[in-house]
Amino acid sequence: MPSSPQDKSQSPPDYVLKVEHAPLYVWLARLTWVIILIVLLEFDVTSWQEREPHAAILATALLIVLLLAGILVEVVRHVEARSPYNRSASRYELPDDEPVDDLDASFPASMDSPYSPPIHSSIKDVL
Repeated sequence: MPSSPQDKSQSPPDYVLKVEHAPLYVWLARLTWVIILIVLLEFDVTSWQEREPHAAILATALLIVLLLAGILVEVVRHVEARSPYNRSASRYELPDDEPVDDLDASFPASMDSPYSPPIHSSIKDVL
């Protein structure tokens, strides 16, 4: 017996959880970042308790800057991982959308243009 639309609405939706594997150096960098944040937070709290405002303000500023920098790095890594250019053969080559046949064609340079460089056929012409 075919299922009715009423039966489909009663079943819970299916969710897919993707777990991306990160290299060891990424996990070590994250662990180091978290440890530094914990140490700075502890230093910040004890500085405020001991009434040392200069040390507390410095620790608070460092804590905020490092927290925002770590969040920014993670967001950039996430965006870069989803980029279509990340899957190309080389990270520094853009994918070829359309071939360019006339790339080696010389561009005409007018001699009366003040912005065109001088055209020399050899070094002897320059000297």
